[in-house]
Amino acid sequence: MEDRSVSMLRANVSSAPIAIFVAAVGDWAYKTLWGGGVVKAVFDIPVLQLIPILLVLTVVHEAVHALTWKALSAHHRETHVRFGINWRYLAPYAHPVGRLPAWINLAGGLAPALLLGIGPFVWATSNSEPLVAGIALLMVAGSAGDFMIAWQLIGVPMRTPVEDRPDRVGVIIHWDATHRATR
Repeated sequence: MEDRSVSMLRANVSSAPIAIFVAAVGDWAYKTLWGGGVVKAVFDIPVLQLIPILLVLTVVHEAVHALTWKALSAHHRETHVRFGINWRYLAPYAHPVGRLPAWINLAGGLAPALLLGIGPFVWATSNSEPLVAGIALLMVAGSAGDFMIAWQLIGVPMRTPVEDRPDRVGVIIHWDATHRATR
């Protein structure tokens, strides 16, 4: 067994530069094509309108994790997903309970960034929709913790069982079970 996780505090501090980088690159790409900024478009939304949008998208983000894990692990017995919020760090989470092959953990972890962030950003950028592009960038930036977990899986054979940490950001790799790795 190998624990590849970091504390919530370290994940939050480490993910801030990732989020800023994503926003800056996305804003630059959009400005290069269309001349206007997506970050400004988001900040032009009144706070009382932006908060409910972000809350709904956060719930959808966590649901996409869960639906992806459930769909890909349907033939495994470990298909239960637990939801929660780490109130100390204001970090909502979806957590697959039990061991899953690394590829399923990875796919479920990155699905929200792709479906709610990168895909909509590409569409919005190609269609000159700065507000949608800006909100999509927020969803990519909000996936920084998911990217950290993906990074922790580099070098892990994709059939190796891993177990998500509910109390930390990361996984426990069950190297000892590699020969019994599930599909």
